[in-house]
Amino acid sequence: EAKENVLNTLQGLKSFSKGSRGDRRAKQIHLRNLRVARGAATCVLLLSAPFWIWPVGDWLHEHHPSVAAFYFSGLTTLVLQILFTIYTDFGNTVALAIEGIVGTGIAWLNSVILFKFVLG
Repeated sequence: EAKENVLNTLQGLKSFSKGSRGDRRAKQIHLRNLRVARGAATCVLLLSAPFWIWPVGDWLHEHHPSVAAFYFSGLTTLVLQILFTIYTDFGNTVALAIEGIVGTGIAWLNSVILFKFVLG
């Protein structure tokens, strides 16, 4: 009986919301999120190319060892920065990146003050 009540309720909600403005908005949001996910996946795929195409990484290491060392050591940070700040448009992406940089700077300053002056 409880299952029938749930099914009846869901059927009633489906007929109420199908084709409505909220349904169209949900589809738009879903498509926008898919575009953002595709963009993030493409960036990460291109940044990780020297790992999965080893001749590229080997060439980079032989011809530009300092660039290779920086690239291979800082890649995880770069990928995380891209994944955490990528958004649906460029303006919001820049705003999120600035907020992240300012937040990291404040956290660093807090650590310096704490360890240098309070505990120090």
